[in-house]
Amino acid sequence: MRAVSLISLMVCAVLGWPLPAASGGLAAGRVAAAGTQKSKAEQYKESFLLYGNVYTEQGLTLPGANVKVRREDQKKPKWDSSSDDRGEFAIRVPPGPKYEITIKAKGFEPLVRMVDTWQKGDRLDLSFKMQRAGGGKKK
Repeated sequence: MRAVSLISLMVCAVLGWPLPAASGGLAAGRVAAAGTQKSKAEQYKESFLLYGNVYTEQGLTLPGANVKVRREDQKKPKWDSSSDDRGEFAIRVPPGPKYEITIKAKGFEPLVRMVDTWQKGDRLDLSFKMQRAGGGKKK
């Protein structure tokens, strides 16, 4: 799956467009519990941004790392993406619960981190430093 670039996320934010599904964003026209449709601006306003950078042990960016996000109380990930050419990813989730973020990349040990979205603001900036898998080849 192709990662959504930070530029396309910013364009969507400025123009009020829905985020692409690959970013884990809200789909246009999602129906609210009351049966009324929320506007794109309301959907965007009610979401929380998990923004991250994925690095190697040497501090180099790691493009193509697979990022999966699941709610703490669920077994399967609901959102996924990949880090872009600069090692960046961004996924929008509903605010509130704790989420488990799993990062996997070829030749590196998987990395799992729990994050809490009950914080001030609507964005959490994260940094992930991947460790080489034991016995793996160095590039």
